[in-house]
Amino acid sequence: QTLRSVNAMNLAKTPIADSLRRVKTDLEGAEGSRLVLLVTDGEETCGGDPAAVIEELRASGIDVRVNIVGFAIDELMVKAEFERWAPLGGGRYFDANDGETLRGAVRGALATTFELVRNGEVVASGSLGGDPLELEPGDYSVRVEGRSVGVATVVAKERTDFVVEN
Repeated sequence: QTLRSVNAMNLAKTPIADSLRRVKTDLEGAEGSRLVLLVTDGEETCGGDPAAVIEELRASGIDVRVNIVGFAIDELMVKAEFERWAPLGGGRYFDANDGETLRGAVRGALATTFELVRNGEVVASGSLGGDPLELEPGDYSVRVEGRSVGVATVVAKERTDFVVEN
């Protein structure tokens, strides 16, 4: 209902850094891990430094992840900037060009993510309930939304299911 009341305006200012700076106050009192979903159709136009604000937010002690959805971003430099900012926030960047891909991007951005780490390097990632991964045999540390949750062992020529439960 709140989103329906927002009137889209062409050539409006885009205070991305200021919006992200307010996250800490908005989430005050919330517990557990938090996900911030930044949906934008343009670059920062108010003189802020979103990358610095994202880094400050992550360093503040709040367990937060920032995913970014760029909607109808035509400029490659702007898209590259968003792709750089999302990992600073422990998140991912999603691109959308129309209503259908926007719906899918938002769903993907809200999904719980995982990473598989081997020898200190992230070798695969995905979303819980997403597509299966093909992996080389061996042991993988599993991180769900940045937190270590265990080890998965993949055996050659066998299907290995790793289930994460609360």
